[in-house]
Amino acid sequence: MYRSLLLAHRLLSLVTVGLLFNSNSLASVIDNDFYCRTYGCVMMSDGVGTDVYDVYIFATGGTVAIGNPLISWSGNPINGAGTVSPVETGTITPVPSTLPGAGNGTRLAIDTNGNGAGDIAIADNNSNGYLDAADSVNAFSITGSTDIVYQGNTVAHSFYLTSRNTAHDLRARSFVNSAVADYGTAVGLPDISFAVSTTQTGNDAGISYGARANNGGFTPVAGINDLGDINGIYTSIALFTRNGGIRQSPDNANTHVYNQSIRFNMNYGYPVLDLSQGDGTIQFRVEYTPYKL
Repeated sequence: MYRSLLLAHRLLSLVTVGLLFNSNSLASVIDNDFYCRTYGCVMMSDGVGTDVYDVYIFATGGTVAIGNPLISWSGNPINGAGTVSPVETGTITPVPSTLPGAGNGTRLAIDTNGNGAGDIAIADNNSNGYLDAADSVNAFSITGSTDIVYQGNTVAHSFYLTSRNTAHDLRARSFVNSAVADYGTAVGLPDISFAVSTTQTGNDAGISYGARANNGGFTPVAGINDLGDINGIYTSIALFTRNGGIRQSPDNANTHVYNQSIRFNMNYGYPVLDLSQGDGTIQFRVEYTPYKL
């Protein structure tokens, strides 16, 4: 009976997280939650929802041992059907989780001088991230050097991260969800470059973060250069070695969770292909979860 009441109380606390994230008048969950305060926890969010990862093991009453995953309240890692999904960096727009439709393609640009770089952008008029019938380009002249190139071959995703009273590392694993036609065979996980970083403070679409946070002792793990390095197995990609965590003590009662969070950035780079290599799609998935250091 005691355990059931304990779980009910914690679940009620999680229901209020979305409200707390969006209100400067309410104190931070990571300040008030008994289990975060006493045993330590990690929180990840996307500007709408949050995933809480505990050091305390509610099922047994013990704590997570070093080198083991923290306990997720959603039951799933980020991008693996958990509450939180990565967003397009600098926004709180969720990363699309479905393949483009038949009328969608890779965004292209016009190279006017033959140096391989896009000089004239094709406008993404409906802001869906794909080339489609809604897009447009200004008039341009064709010369012997004119070419069609990628608009860009890098993608930046992120989520917001904070922690209290625990050192941890972030681990990730990659999968190919779908590989179709020519591109599906031409591009594999080792062809997608991968790098991580953090942003200490900023404001994304009205969400101000980092005023009451430190970098948690962030250190990227050496030797992680592409998605082939994390293929299918949870692999450490970043260390947060500060035992006190990322959170700093609130400076007043109005501090909220984003004040105590930093932005964790994931940057992907895909190879430059040209139209002679055919068409097709490749969709990959990357899942993230924290482990105890």
